[in-house]
Amino acid sequence: MKPTTIISTICISAIIFGSCRARTSTENQAETSDFAEIIEQAKIVAYIDTVISGQNIRIFGQDSAHVIGWRRERRVVYLGDIPVGGIRYREYHFDGWLIEIGFASNRPLADNYFNFNNWDRNEMHPYMDSIVRFNPNGNITVGFQAYRADDIHFPRFTFFERLPHHNTYDSNGVLLERRTTNWVGRITQTFESFHPNGRLASRWITGFAFSLLVNFSGIEWDSLGRITARHEFEHLLPEGAQSVHDEYEIMTTTKYFPNGNIKQITHWKRFSHDDGCPCGEWLFFDEMGGIISREQHPPCDNFEMECHVINSE
Repeated sequence: MKPTTIISTICISAIIFGSCRARTSTENQAETSDFAEIIEQAKIVAYIDTVISGQNIRIFGQDSAHVIGWRRERRVVYLGDIPVGGIRYREYHFDGWLIEIGFASNRPLADNYFNFNNWDRNEMHPYMDSIVRFNPNGNITVGFQAYRADDIHFPRFTFFERLPHHNTYDSNGVLLERRTTNWVGRITQTFESFHPNGRLASRWITGFAFSLLVNFSGIEWDSLGRITARHEFEHLLPEGAQSVHDEYEIMTTTKYFPNGNIKQITHWKRFSHDDGCPCGEWLFFDEMGGIISREQHPPCDNFEMECHVINSE
């Protein structure tokens, strides 16, 4: 993995500090370093002043850092006041390769970067860290992370609040994916992917239904910007359900011809714990909009997982 060329397309000060600004000669020298060099320096520094042990958490004698261990990852967190641009933590896979670096920044905390429904702004650290994540496939994810003040020396996150806004680039700096979060009203996240020519390839909106993270809708486009499919979801909790894991989902998918006419409309039902079954009436069209065939499946709202065609014509 050599995520090196993103520096040529993204100002490193924008990644770390939030905006490109005038730099000192020392900073300019650092700015010309590529990510491969940063990775090697990070590995050297981390393993000089820390010792990785089998314990989940180890506090070091000089109180310079501690290691937080997960099932397959470990995070080296540096204590004390971290200067702007300094490294707050490095995260490694247990086999030693660098996963992520968190840089302290002077970017002020923004309301759309934390769940203000659950967290009081007065309890938050006033600045956000800049995060650079190195994915196994060579892609690089960058974004800003907010912290509660009490967690600044022990960074931890829930899945939904982890980098609520971020971009992912390939090794050439081309934007591949983007995630944004809306905390107002019904909390949702929007995931977007892009074609190599920069056009939008898909947009999926997720959120919570009955305390489960679910899909709400999805749209797909071809590389020319034409819609190829729409996905709509309905979420129900059957009467007598024992837990939220009995959540029931109905997905309706509409696919389109390049001329914009509907190609087919299908329905799928499933519980959160199974693969589901086709349901309802499936319709198939020709390019002029005429129906060419139908398939009738068991009803979508009967909560029975019957996977068969009742009749077709």
